[in-house]
Amino acid sequence: MRVRKGKPTLVDWMSLADEQADRDPAEIPATTEEEPEAADPLAPSLRTVLAWAIQELAEGQTALRAQRPDPAAGWEAFAATRLEFDPQAAVDVDALYLAYTKWCASHGEVALEEAQVVAALQAHGATLRAGPVHHGPLLVGVRVMN
Repeated sequence: MRVRKGKPTLVDWMSLADEQADRDPAEIPATTEEEPEAADPLAPSLRTVLAWAIQELAEGQTALRAQRPDPAAGWEAFAATRLEFDPQAAVDVDALYLAYTKWCASHGEVALEEAQVVAALQAHGATLRAGPVHHGPLLVGVRVMN
């Protein structure tokens, strides 16, 4: 739309560069920027610099994706340091999940979903039971240590 209105951005011009190469220079609208009188012949072209910038951006995004924390590793660390498995213990699911999410926030970890936490605890031997009416479900066989 900006190109059709006659107000293209630098990126628009770069994307249209191939088309412009075939056009008569008189047909290309003048820009408001003045061109330097003596350009450095060793300086890379604007197109090359833009390609480098796009490549660096893509590499940076790939590196960020690779650095995403693994929620399962955070859960394992929480379970190892804050949970105790005891057949006589029981904890409210909401209280356990709240303690877990607070731990994640203070350690810069990404939290698993509540259903995944319950499933992991059940795989470790805890059982899910209905609690009193005024409380939510209980996980029997595990307790949260302070």
